[in-house]
Amino acid sequence: MIKECMSFKKVSEVLLKEGQYLVLVVPYTELQFKTIVFRIAGSTPLIMEYDKIGYINPGGKLDYNYLGYDGFGLGDDMLTIDDTVPGYTWKIYHFCIGVKPSFIRVYWQVPRGEKQMSWIYGTWIVSPGVDYDYFDGYMSPYDEPTDAAEFVLFHGLSLAFAFYNNGPYRAKPIIKIQGATYDVQPIKDEEIIRKVFRKELPSKFIYVPRGMRPVRIEYPRAWTEYVFSITREKMEEILKS
Repeated sequence: MIKECMSFKKVSEVLLKEGQYLVLVVPYTELQFKTIVFRIAGSTPLIMEYDKIGYINPGGKLDYNYLGYDGFGLGDDMLTIDDTVPGYTWKIYHFCIGVKPSFIRVYWQVPRGEKQMSWIYGTWIVSPGVDYDYFDGYMSPYDEPTDAAEFVLFHGLSLAFAFYNNGPYRAKPIIKIQGATYDVQPIKDEEIIRKVFRKELPSKFIYVPRGMRPVRIEYPRAWTEYVFSITREKMEEILKS
């Protein structure tokens, strides 16, 4: 199977340290990306278990919803950075998600309600159970999540998930969210930005919607003056280098 041929990085290998750089990339149109460069000013470990998802029969699914404090789709959204978080404007959550049992498939939407087609372009939202655009516990184990399930979250961005039981028995999905909360400083210095894009400084590029399909994700208003555009062709050259 495809997943057996893939190689994923452990969460400990993808997290950034203080002084390193993070580049968030949003494919805004087919030919133009919106990017912003941050320096990691501080990092706090982030780890939590979410076990408030109901049991699912074999072949059954729970459709897209948010991870609520009171249950799946119930209560306040756990994965939010809102105005009550001190310094919320300059905080970014960076994490991977592990899942058990391993045969549980997890489908995602970033932002919530948006189509997430990696390979198939259409007018519909991915239906839980299809054989694409998901991760499971084989790809990203509960005990050691991987970048098969890597996400970032910032103020104003929403995430949603769906679950499908691809196994032989009734099961309760349990997920582990493991990563870091970054305090970040936006970079406007053109020389530093050039060095980051030439990979002369330790950095990581992350596609906010998990893929290159254009999605109208807006950065927070306070970030606007630090956002710059780059062509798709140039970005592909950078990522290949």
